[in-house]
Amino acid sequence: MIDFLHHLPHLEAYGNPQYFVYLIIAVLPIFIGLFFKKRFPVYEALVSLAFIVLMLTGKHLNQLVSLLAYVVWQIVLVYSYKFYRKARDNKWVFYFWVFLAILPLAVVKINPLMEANTHASLFGFLGISYLTFRSVGMIMEMRDGTLTDFTLCQFLRFLLFMPTFSSGPIDRFKRFNDDYEKIPERDDLLDMLEQAVRYMMLGFLYKFILAYIL
Repeated sequence: MIDFLHHLPHLEAYGNPQYFVYLIIAVLPIFIGLFFKKRFPVYEALVSLAFIVLMLTGKHLNQLVSLLAYVVWQIVLVYSYKFYRKARDNKWVFYFWVFLAILPLAVVKINPLMEANTHASLFGFLGISYLTFRSVGMIMEMRDGTLTDFTLCQFLRFLLFMPTFSSGPIDRFKRFNDDYEKIPERDDLLDMLEQAVRYMMLGFLYKFILAYIL
């Protein structure tokens, strides 16, 4: 398994035109399904997982190991607070859980400042800041009472949403999940496609044409 991961190609997010070709091919069945009012949750999860793995592979697998450890950490924190919040609501427990959720990010940020430390941080991987905002946001929503129930699949789908790793956005679980559960009308979907193509063309202009000229 380790040898297999070592031989996988590394995809730099938005780093070259080839990345966009892979992305379009992978997303096309999802768009067609939505156009006909169908979702393919298993396929969506596999595509998202594949891109995450390919973005974090390389000569070393430190980022993949870090991501796995981080996800386990956040699952324990979010579900333990969910269980606690059903019966009690102590502000100091809430503060402590938020601190624990932010702790991996703090370790990553502080680690480079330690001159004697020559090893990579345990939790260092692409997108840790965005993922941390999401898990902390869920704990805050549980404290406020706006979020009371969710499944592990919903939590992982929200936390490991593939674009989050490279570009965010900072989002709330309820809004994200409502958008996922609601399949847009065809006219709205085509409008989204038009907007996506426009953004993609702007990205090509900035990333490859203007950057090359300047």
